Amino acid sequence: MAGRVQYTTLLCAGLLVAPLASAQGTQDIQAANALVERVFSEVRGEDFGEAAEVYLGLLGSADRPLSPEDMAVVRYHLRLMGLVMSEADRRLLGLENAPSAPDVVRPSGRALVAWWRRQDPLPATENNERVEEHLFRAAYARRHYGSKDDPRGFDDRGEIYLRFGSARETSVKFRTPLLMLQPRAWKLPDSELWVYPDVHDDAHFVFVRDGRRRPYRLGSSTDLIPTSLRAGRRRTGLLLHVMEEVYAQLALGHPHYGRTYDQIAYYRTLPSTMPAYLLAERVLNPSRIDDDAHAAARRITVPAARTTVTTDAEALDVSWRWARFLCDGGATCVELYWGLGPDALALRPRRLRRLRRQGLVPSQDYLLSAALVKRDSSFAFELARQRHYLVPADQAAVPAVRTLAVESDEALLHLAAQWDLKWTTTAEDGAVRPGHTLKLTVADLDSARALQGHGTLEMSDIRPLRVTSPEDLETATPYPYRELTPATPLALYFEVYNLTFGADDLAHYTVAYRVDRDGEEIRTASTSYRAEARTAREYVVLELGSVARSGTLSIAVSVTDNTTGMAAERSIEFDFRRVAE
Repeated sequence: MAGRVQYTTLLCAGLLVAPLASAQGTQDIQAANALVERVFSEVRGEDFGEAAEVYLGLLGSADRPLSPEDMAVVRYHLRLMGLVMSEADRRLLGLENAPSAPDVVRPSGRALVAWWRRQDPLPATENNERVEEHLFRAAYARRHYGSKDDPRGFDDRGEIYLRFGSARETSVKFRTPLLMLQPRAWKLPDSELWVYPDVHDDAHFVFVRDGRRRPYRLGSSTDLIPTSLRAGRRRTGLLLHVMEEVYAQLALGHPHYGRTYDQIAYYRTLPSTMPAYLLAERVLNPSRIDDDAHAAARRITVPAARTTVTTDAEALDVSWRWARFLCDGGATCVELYWGLGPDALALRPRRLRRLRRQGLVPSQDYLLSAALVKRDSSFAFELARQRHYLVPADQAAVPAVRTLAVESDEALLHLAAQWDLKWTTTAEDGAVRPGHTLKLTVADLDSARALQGHGTLEMSDIRPLRVTSPEDLETATPYPYRELTPATPLALYFEVYNLTFGADDLAHYTVAYRVDRDGEEIRTASTSYRAEARTAREYVVLELGSVARSGTLSIAVSVTDNTTGMAAERSIEFDFRRVAE
């Protein structure tokens, strides 16, 4: 069935890169739009990445002087873009009315492109798979759910497909001979029930078509009951037959309709003194109210869109923390500390059986990849620090805590991290290659402030450390995990910058820390220091054995420059657990 096609990047023969780059460079809106439409309509998978960049270039022209014809193309894409945005994002970008209004404002092209780049589900790749998925879905919706009179280019089914992708579909039709032989006036309208159980329980949609030449519209269950059967009481028996047939099939598609079906089925199988017409009224009226309430709840509970780019991969159990420090030369260095959970490499037996049924063969080793990605001010991919580890499939060697780092001169830091766990394949030359992706985790650090390299007092973030020897704290290793126990030997490392010299040519400062458990202060301490440099490097060793109860520990460390009175503070949180509990 057409609606069941899944988005995938197909490797097939495609267009040359030169025309793609040319269309993007000249900002020829009509040519760019035609190229994007051709690539995704014909599913020229190897050109998806280049065509997606052309599309972003087209959006980047949204606030430039354009001809009416070019502006119509841009507005069409803004309309589709608004359909997959949250209300807050539409408001932020000035697209509040984009999904429905015949005209839309002209928001910042740079902001539109940045929004799409922030949706990238795989930041360690140079392609933006979410943009590719969106354009593929749009082309698919126009092709399979097209409506030439609709400004979206497709009917309501196309909008839902654009937002969520393929659904679990059910068509409601008469299946019993008695009903199939009824006159056309009493037949069911064409309808489809789409269900997305992996999005939200409220993500189920009934589409109804009033005629074969009419588009499908988003409706409700009561729209499936022919109005000609509801008038008067002469056909109440047939009406109940129809209602039972309709709600039996809807209930198989989603339990939301089960209560209505039960009411009808109980009436038809158990003795009752209630007239049939009265039951029909008592069923249809509440069903209409229930459907209206569901539609209202759906606007709140169901997200604007979902991507299926990464749905085949489970979440990889990775613990991580970020910390900013000043590098030599004044740039900001960001360090990412990460470590795997104890069962991170384990696959559920059910998942393993499903992969085997797909013809995938487990390898003797896993390929574990970790990447720290730096984005520029417009959130475009700039560079990645990436490491790969071969890990035995028997979990005999789980990598220890690792660190990745990048530095940036930007005032705001836009970073992302990605971890992949894959099976491996062996090429003919014996080289080990990445195979099927089993697990995946992504983390974002968007719009973090860079550290000040001069002027005001500045403080790094806190690097938590697992201490092996209290006498040699420099050999301690980063501790990226959230859980702490009384037995965890923990120290906190931080740096202080831009201290001011006093009259004795020394810097005088005070370090204080405060430990709160679930908002209640349980410990404080402070120490004063002198230094011969404007930068100080400090450790705070924590003893947690006396903490009486489990809870969230918040540790705040502050530094006060005693010469100027300026102060800076950083904090870090842990989940503290008493072993006995």
